[in-house]
Amino acid sequence: MEEPRAFTPTDEPEWTESTKGHGAPRGRTRGTQLEATRPGLPRDVVVVLGCRVEETGRMSAALERRATWAHAALRCGLASSVITSGGRRWGEHVEADVLARAFTSWGVPEAHVFPELSSLTTAENALFSAALLRRIGAERVIVVTCEWHMPRALACFRAAGVPALALPAPAPPSSLLTRARRTLHEVLSGRLDRYNLARVAMIRARGVPHPFDPSP
Repeated sequence: MEEPRAFTPTDEPEWTESTKGHGAPRGRTRGTQLEATRPGLPRDVVVVLGCRVEETGRMSAALERRATWAHAALRCGLASSVITSGGRRWGEHVEADVLARAFTSWGVPEAHVFPELSSLTTAENALFSAALLRRIGAERVIVVTCEWHMPRALACFRAAGVPALALPAPAPPSSLLTRARRTLHEVLSGRLDRYNLARVAMIRARGVPHPFDPSP
């Protein structure tokens, strides 16, 4: 794969209509979010969702596709900052940290890269990223994940109060059995996501902070 070119953030990113819309490892890392109140940050943010990391610390093929697609969005001016979302630990390596290192190695300024180190599920990706996006003051949000995962991811972000746009990373051809497994997984996981997000909303509606909510 061609090495991504260095990234220079733009002051006025432009949106292109053609890109709008889109219809069991161990370990948890509960990290402290990076300070997201730095003045002067651009308000267009891409959120890339994590997945498997190799034992060596290299990105898996799926994660590399997501990262490359998100970096392309930055290079094209669709966003100027990136949240790397995923607190799952694969051996000694955490998804969000691996992604963050990739973006900085490709030339994205460290001040524009925000690792989200707490999430273990798609619903948690949305909940924790939403809190970080509010602190950044994001005005436009683009979610990057695999195309087969995108409908569930978008549903979670919208349920978390983030009307995100989609930039799905294309997946390579797969067998009928693989597609069937993915479909079943997305249906079952989607039900669990809706249940968990509804519980969070119910607790917040009572005026009681949820454990996922950041401290004031």
